[in-house]
Amino acid sequence: MSKYIPSVFIDELLLRTNIIDIISIRINLIRKGKNFFAICPFHIENNPSFLVSEEKQFYYCFGCQAKGNVIDFLINYDKLDFISSIEELSNFLNLEIPYKNYNKNELCKIEKRIKLYEIINKVNNYYHEIVLNKVSQNAVNFLKSRGLSDYIISYFKIGFSPFSWYEINKNFNFNAKDRSILIKLGILSINKYGQLYNRFYNRIIFPIKNINGQIIAFGGRIINNDISPKYINSNDNIIFHKKNIIYGLYEAKKSIPKLDKLIIVEGFMDVITLRQFNIKNVVSVLGTSISSNQIKVLYNHANHIIYCYDGDKVGYYAMWKALKNSLPYLTNDRQISFIFLPKDTDPDTLIRKIGTDKFKLLIKQAYSLLEVLFRILSFKLDLNNMNSRIRLIYSALLLLNKIPSKIIRISLIYELGKKIGIMDYNYLKKLLFNYEKYKNNKSLKQNTIKYNYANILISLLIQKPELSTLVKNLDELNNIKSSDIILFTRLVNICNSRSNLSTNQLLEYYRDSNVFKKLEKLSVWNNMIRHDLIKDTFVEILNKLYYFIIEQKYNNLINRDRLNKLNYKERLELWSLNLKLAQYK
Repeated sequence: MSKYIPSVFIDELLLRTNIIDIISIRINLIRKGKNFFAICPFHIENNPSFLVSEEKQFYYCFGCQAKGNVIDFLINYDKLDFISSIEELSNFLNLEIPYKNYNKNELCKIEKRIKLYEIINKVNNYYHEIVLNKVSQNAVNFLKSRGLSDYIISYFKIGFSPFSWYEINKNFNFNAKDRSILIKLGILSINKYGQLYNRFYNRIIFPIKNINGQIIAFGGRIINNDISPKYINSNDNIIFHKKNIIYGLYEAKKSIPKLDKLIIVEGFMDVITLRQFNIKNVVSVLGTSISSNQIKVLYNHANHIIYCYDGDKVGYYAMWKALKNSLPYLTNDRQISFIFLPKDTDPDTLIRKIGTDKFKLLIKQAYSLLEVLFRILSFKLDLNNMNSRIRLIYSALLLLNKIPSKIIRISLIYELGKKIGIMDYNYLKKLLFNYEKYKNNKSLKQNTIKYNYANILISLLIQKPELSTLVKNLDELNNIKSSDIILFTRLVNICNSRSNLSTNQLLEYYRDSNVFKKLEKLSVWNNMIRHDLIKDTFVEILNKLYYFIIEQKYNNLINRDRLNKLNYKERLELWSLNLKLAQYK
């Protein structure tokens, strides 16, 4: 890489950069003596083993052995290549890179990235000027109607995108190359007639920044109801990946460098309004669905995440999903809490109604993980019933087993036991042992399939398709009005239509069917039948089904005879059925 960037410049960059400044922006560092420690961002652990030395300007993890200088950290943490990490440090120090001897491909990549930052910043300045200079009174009125001050509009650089692309273009006179970049950024789109149009037209613009404060994307919100959807974001590109970005994190870190907690809300307006009401540690994940990468980023900056989603069904569902997604990242010093808002309210409207002090009280009184888990899992369960209580414990175990910290797991289960009235710790340990046994035993898991004639027949047939030749009276089975028996008869027909059919080939017939998962389970189900008894058992179950069908017909005729005497033909049928029943006894 020295042929692209002079080694003298890289040396100067490392000399002028304090590794603590770069790493502390991204993860929480705690000073111990002359070194700093943190939970390692490169593997899951409970206790801090990640050391950063200010004296030696390097990092080292005693757990996973990750190590290196500030450039290595950016490559591994921010997932940058070498050139990008040098650019990141240069931007941080406001230095210009003296590139040299670049081949065309590498130069093209660098120029493209720089151009993206340059163009999106230009466009955002234009959008922001429209609001500042009150060029669009509709946009100004909308922002004022939401109670946003001039200071907060400037702080977040909020703007407005006009209707026409031509209005934007006449300010910059973008060339064809620039226009292609605007398309990649999702600012422009091409309609079905091949014409360019402004994708964010007539929308309030919220610039989305990375952790260093560079604008990398836009979010746009309608100001009236004649356009849908309500919110849109820029397309993913080489500088913006939605699943990795936290909106408002740059502003939160700028205000509170050592964050202890972060409040997660759904939208741009929630972040901005709460900030205006002096709640500075608030961010958004650009919607309701939080990704694993976003959870990692959040925990790299604060040890306590508080989810505060809208008080509607979508918000509650997102809260539950966020709870489940966060569990694998809960180490000994991390926690999650939840704020349940009143029905059909959001943080933006609620704080205007109740004010900062009462909203801060909601934050302080946020529900713990255990409280939310209990609240959701106990819904519609009768906890006076011991079976219901054990069922709740097992349901909780399925989730809590995702937590890497054994201390947290055991503590939460014990507290949950106290909450539902199982005070005996030895009994809880027995439940935990039985669950671990169940969890690690494949045959036990498989046998959760209902053990009945239909499932046994289907499992035997899938596992040994050649058994289809033993089914002699297939038409008789059609008299049983059962979806499982109908499925069985169809499987028999498929097996009979092809010779030497394997289990995998038979399953393939149902790949896109809604019964595929069931058949897949039955194909490996332990039906507890000895290998040497499979054929006999298969025939015996079929005979029992035939007997059931004939007995049903026989009883129907007997009942009819009691009401109205049977005719000669019906009596012959009754006599014939009686003989068949004798055969199957």
